Amino acid sequence: MNKTIVQHLCWLLVPTILAVALSAWAADNPTCAVMTFQALSGVNEGQARLVSERIFSEIGSSDKYRMIERDQAEKVLKENQMALIATDTSGAIEAGKILAAQHIVIGSVGKMGNLFTINSRLVSVESGYVKATATTDHEGRIEDLLRVAAVNNARQILGLPVNADVLSSVATAKTNGAATGAGKSAAAQSGQPLSISLGQGIRLELVWIPDGNLAVLKAGSRSARRIIPMQGFWLGKYEVTQEQWTSLMGNNPSNFKGPKHPVDNVSFNDVYKFCRKLEAICNAENLPVGALPLKVRLPVATEWDYACWAGATTEYNTGDGVLNLAQAAWYANNSSDTTHPVGEKKPNRWGLYDMHGNVWEWCDNQIQSWGKQYLVKGGSYDDRASHFALQYSDDHRSGYTSDNLGFRVVAAGF
Repeated sequence: MNKTIVQHLCWLLVPTILAVALSAWAADNPTCAVMTFQALSGVNEGQARLVSERIFSEIGSSDKYRMIERDQAEKVLKENQMALIATDTSGAIEAGKILAAQHIVIGSVGKMGNLFTINSRLVSVESGYVKATATTDHEGRIEDLLRVAAVNNARQILGLPVNADVLSSVATAKTNGAATGAGKSAAAQSGQPLSISLGQGIRLELVWIPDGNLAVLKAGSRSARRIIPMQGFWLGKYEVTQEQWTSLMGNNPSNFKGPKHPVDNVSFNDVYKFCRKLEAICNAENLPVGALPLKVRLPVATEWDYACWAGATTEYNTGDGVLNLAQAAWYANNSSDTTHPVGEKKPNRWGLYDMHGNVWEWCDNQIQSWGKQYLVKGGSYDDRASHFALQYSDDHRSGYTSDNLGFRVVAAGF
């Protein structure tokens, strides 16, 4: 075979080699879309859009994701009567499915005094899990917000080191403690419990869950784990009780009556309305003067798992074996087939009660099984021990109710 023929064959093989390489790159680099961020107080829609575009560019330059161009995404969503903006996880997932994106980034930009705050989340469209969160505070000009702070926010999402010129709110909280006062974001006030007054002496207590990592099993594996970075948030110390529910909603749908018992027989739709009312009270009366607003919502499953185990690697959050489970949970072996007042069992190491047992808890993760379903976690008073394992969950339609199903709330930055 002469040299000319060899050269000709090589050129013929180039398209095949490139196709294989591109296919391998595509398999290792999932598709990602960036929604236009929500404009909060002190920021206009144009500025929020510019931040979104800067974050899109920074994530795209990492080569970790195949980015869906924003103009094309906006066109496709408009054809489906949707906008390129989502304020919650479920809306982002719906948009991601229309765009055929594997991951989607949503967030918000706000300003209080001279302090800008960018909050963002990277969401898996398939599982509904929040894979990464980022909060970046920046005091300065809008130009610097785009040049540095938006870049750092994207780098946090990617798990990369941030520019030393800008401190993330997590770093600020670690350096200065639980800061309060004008111009501080919710994340910068982290580290202390949050107590929300509901009137008539009734309060809803939340515990600060510190930033860290959650190790979860990889799909199809019994031992290999992947690490999910988690940023801090507030989570209800107890499941929402009947007296708390009644004080806001004016009714008590529960089967097992008792003011300190967890509210039961509440649907995902009911809980969403409760969260909106609680958010209004929280932001009106319970934050330090000058603080940026908090969003009250359900936890996503990764937040729930992270908070439940609190760094433990045992079978249950109080240890291995059913004797340790019985210390933490009202379940089939000890509940007498009823719920019990919250807080009677042993808390986990972060001070959270009844993460195992009593009632299942709604999570803000929409999945597609038999129509649109939402995950529930934690097991209940009538479940056996196997229902309390890490990553065990069930799912129900948004209108479903049961006397073994309740919830607890998250408070975090928008």
